[in-house]
Amino acid sequence: MENKKIKVMVAGLSNDLNQGKMARLIARAISIHPEMELYGFGLSEQTAGPYFDPHLQFGELLLVPSDDHEQALRIALDEGKVDMVIDFTLPRAVNCNVGLYCDIGMPHVVGTTGGEREKFMDRIRSSKVSAVVDTNFC
Repeated sequence: MENKKIKVMVAGLSNDLNQGKMARLIARAISIHPEMELYGFGLSEQTAGPYFDPHLQFGELLLVPSDDHEQALRIALDEGKVDMVIDFTLPRAVNCNVGLYCDIGMPHVVGTTGGEREKFMDRIRSSKVSAVVDTNFC
């Protein structure tokens, strides 16, 4: 029996090397993990376009800007292209992102530090969506 790979989308990627460091490391790890598959689109707060990382063991990955997150997530989930999102975004984005994941039924892992933690935890608890929240990974 063939093992099904876990298909993952990463939120928080950026071509600015001063931003998205954890998301970048997560994407790299997923791209080489034998039981995981990195989805070809990543969620970014910034402009759309190709994502550049010479250490990423993956073909082309495109960044989806904030205004298009909902559409990209719905398509990926509806077509079975993504099993979950790993969110390493910014504190100002995490509450909105968690709300979106819960609204569309997307399982997710949140590693973002900050945001209104109790508010987004309440939102997760009131949904039927599986989520893991563990900030300040160390």
